[in-house]
Amino acid sequence: MSCEVGPLGVYDMVNENAIPQGATWPVALTYTVADSGVYDFSLYTGKLQIRRTYDTPILLELSTENGGLTLAGAAPNVILNFTPANTSPMTTYTGMIYDLELYGPSGDTIKFIRGKFALEREITQ
Repeated sequence: MSCEVGPLGVYDMVNENAIPQGATWPVALTYTVADSGVYDFSLYTGKLQIRRTYDTPILLELSTENGGLTLAGAAPNVILNFTPANTSPMTTYTGMIYDLELYGPSGDTIKFIRGKFALEREITQ
């Protein structure tokens, strides 16, 4: 699955875009800048958090630190790495929200993408 986004894109991972629970499922995103091409995130870090609502506990976090988020200088320059290890334990399947922040080497923060989130529930375990 892949999509192209700009600053604070909205991408709902629900319905036909729901993440299959218990599967290796990379979501490849490409951030482009008008007239400049693909943005280089190779020196950035970041994290994505999934929650039921804004003020509830984190249900899943993907980050550059835990291997759930890969950042690069070429397209796709952001990859969300959903895996059996991070989705199989989840017991909430619908009605979630997420956002992704990227942190630059000079201290800047990019609000990259946000949206609704759902898991396509695992049957075979």
